[in-house]
Amino acid sequence: MRQRSLSSVAVASRTSARWARSWVAALAVAISWVPGPAARATILLEQSIEEMTAESALVVRARVARVDPRMGGPNGRPGIYTYVTLDVIEHLRGTSGARVEVVVHGGRVGREASLVSGQARFTAGEEVVVFLFRGGGALWPTAMALGKWAVQRDARGEWVTRSFAGVGLARPAADGTVRPVAPSETRAPSRMSLDELRDRVRSVP
Repeated sequence: MRQRSLSSVAVASRTSARWARSWVAALAVAISWVPGPAARATILLEQSIEEMTAESALVVRARVARVDPRMGGPNGRPGIYTYVTLDVIEHLRGTSGARVEVVVHGGRVGREASLVSGQARFTAGEEVVVFLFRGGGALWPTAMALGKWAVQRDARGEWVTRSFAGVGLARPAADGTVRPVAPSETRAPSRMSLDELRDRVRSVP
């Protein structure tokens, strides 16, 4: 099977110029502090829920109806892209139809695969909350994997969780440098109640 990986900077430059500037700034220092295999992680500047919301045109709670890897992206872009169809359950920000299509870089088509560290991964049937921005004629997950939350339920209520796999976080410091941030120290944790996430998203004008 043919397999290739896309660098974080290459991915960013094809989706959002603003994200590209942030990723390049973080990556410049990340090379010096991310050891071994972790150096292959995509480095993102840390954002709070409110900052991610402000970057997003749409935030929805939805069920994944279909996951469809294809050759070719929006507007004829070359490479492998995965098209994710979401059945919308609730709008937390913005409006859309009952179904929305989201595009992510990478996937597997036949014997060829394209892997992108830190990319959001979707499974048909799962319930998710997704932060989305518009660019290049499509909707994309804001901040890649950090913009996709899985909805879970237990006896205490409804929760959302997200994965930091393949992602490194960095934070601008007062001296102008960019420094690493552990997932446990980020302003946007990996788990919270669905009610809290909903309230924080809706607090942003």
